[in-house]
Formats: sequence, C-alpha cells, structure tokens
Amino acid sequence: MQDVKVRAGVHSVIKGENLKRLPGVEIVEIDFRDPNSLHAAFTHVDGLVLITPLSEDQLEMARNLVEEAKRQDVKHIVKLSALGAGAEPGIQLGRWHREMETYVEESGIPYTILRPAGFMQNLVNYSADSIKGEGKFYMPVGEGKVSYIDTRDIAAVVVEVLLSEEHMGKVYELTGPEALSHHEMATLLGEATGKKVDFVDVPEEAAREAIKSHRTPASLPMLCWSYTQPIRRVNQLR
Repeated sequence: MQDVKVRAGVHSVIKGENLKRLPGVEIVEIDFRDPNSLHAAFTHVDGLVLITPLSEDQLEMARNLVEEAKRQDVKHIVKLSALGAGAEPGIQLGRWHREMETYVEESGIPYTILRPAGFMQNLVNYSADSIKGEGKFYMPVGEGKVSYIDTRDIAAVVVEVLLSEEHMGKVYELTGPEALSHHEMATLLGEATGKKVDFVDVPEEAAREAIKSHRTPASLPMLCWSYTQPIRRVNQLR
C-alpha cells in the first residue's frame, strides 16, 4: 500500500484518542457547522472523504466542507452517499444525498460518488440487546429484501478510489453479495448463534408513534436504526 497519511476530523480530540494509535493517522478537532474551524483541518490535504451525519442541516455541513476544500485546492473528493440517491422521485434521504452529490459535482474538484446500501453493522449496533435478551429484533420493513454491506468493505472501496485517478468522475453503487429479507436474516443469525432468533415486523403507524415519542424532528425520515428500541417498546404495548 502507498505511504499515505490520514487526518481524521473529530468532534472531540479526547473522544478520538483511539484513532491516534493507528499508524499514519493524526486527528484534528473540527465542527462541520463552523467554517472557521475547517481551515486548519484542510491545510495540506489532497483528498477528502465527505461523510455527513443524518441531521436537519447536513446540506449546510456538506457545503461548508466543499467550500473549504475549494479554498485549499483539494485534489479529489470521495462523497459517501446512499443507495437510491439517483432515483426519481426517490425518498427524502436520497434526495438530500443527491443534492449534496450535485454540489460536489459542480465544485470543480475531481470526485467519486459512492452509494452504499444499508450498513450490516447497524443490525448488531441497534438490535443486539433485543436479540440477546428476547431472541427477537424489531423493524418496520415488512417483507422487503436488503443487500446490507459491511462498513469495512465500504472503507476498502474508499481506499481504492482515493489512491487511483481512474475512479474520478465515477459513481459506484455498493451492496452486499445477496438481498435478504429480515426473516431470512433471523434464520441465519439463529444458525450462527445456535439460538432461535425471530424477526418482528413493526406496523408503520407504531413506528411513527415511536419516532414521535423519541422527539425526532418531523423533517427527518423514518430510517435511523437507532429508532428500533423505541419502536420495539411501542410495539410491545399494543
């Protein structure tokens, strides 16, 4: 692998301390909402991996980052988008990502767009407790099938496109090897753990009530896996 130095932007240097233990990684404290905090972070940076959180002002954050990249003469932007961002009319998340993609494309900086499917790790991060405690996990997805992708595979793609000019101007859709229903996932989890695991589909209205009780802004779509716990509790009360 090429000799590459990585500068990781973090909200808190203290919380990002573990990243400093990785070879070739330095950390810098930045605030996406504060353009003044970005100048030092972008100094002598050649490539930018643009990742924004799911929030009401993520478009503003993306613009701040791209504008600073332009000022600092960044040579390549890799935008982490979402599968379905190119669909019309698509869902709200996709439309937000498409707007950010367009901003990157019109920046004048060479770019690569990555559109991954849902992260495989989200199933563990947000459903592990109910799987361990009840042998169940809860989501409002019906019989839909999803090709979840491992975030480590996404990272490997990011490295590949950053280190090669041949991917500039390209858009890649990233998925796992197979589309599975959540019932099928439950079966596979049971086989892997040696325990019975069930998937419980949550009615859409119950999911909406759970999100409201979680004080989620109405403008944000129903797609955060962190909602699975309040969704589970509301479903149990029905």
